[in-house]
Amino acid sequence: KMEFRVGFVGIHPFGSPDSEIARRLAARMDALKAKEEGKEPANPNIPFTEAVARLKQKKANDEADFSETERQRMLDAMWGAGPGLPPKDKVLAKDVRLYLTHMAISNTITPQIKMTGEDWEPEYTYNFSSPDELALCKFASHMGFQFHSR
Repeated sequence: KMEFRVGFVGIHPFGSPDSEIARRLAARMDALKAKEEGKEPANPNIPFTEAVARLKQKKANDEADFSETERQRMLDAMWGAGPGLPPKDKVLAKDVRLYLTHMAISNTITPQIKMTGEDWEPEYTYNFSSPDELALCKFASHMGFQFHSR
């Protein structure tokens, strides 16, 4: 399953660059550093698959890859930090909106709409060939940029 973790709008990062690969690399670097200093690594006998399972469990217990705090920071950059408060940087606000628009529409995904509930609210499902495109499109939708038709 692909998930959107971090994106850059110009030089402004939104999200977290933390990933399983980054955590494993950091653990290996810590072990090498400990070995160079003549110390024993923290858990030298943990099999690789168990170490990966522990990292996955730790990640499952952590915040989502793109936390609600980061989502709110991106929304504030686009629309301002509250009612009647304009964005601090109007160029960044425009760039973030353009970034999310492109995320939503620059793909080969085909949306399908199903009306559900008492109020006949639209429910979107996507036909896709690339999990990368789906992750980007779903993230844009999460941020309020819903892709609804071709």
